[in-house]
Amino acid sequence: IQLLLNSIGLQSLAVHSVADAKQALLEKKYALILLDLSMPGGEGTELLQHINDKKIELKVIVVSG
Repeated sequence: IQLLLNSIGLQSLAVHSVADAKQALLEKKYALILLDLSMPGGEGTELLQHINDKKIELKVIVVSG
C-alpha cells in the first residue's frame, strides 16, 4: 500500500508495531491512518484508544486481514 500511495504522489509512512505507531503520531501530524487490527506488540484497538485518549484529530480506516 505504501508503494502505491507514494507512486501517486502521496506521502506515507509504514510502521510495524503499536509502539512505532504511537511514536510516529508524537512526531508528526497525519491526516489519515490505515489501521490493521492485528499488529505486532499490541492490537490495533489499543492504538485506536490511544488516538481517542490523546484527542488526535485524524481520519482512521480500520482494516483486518
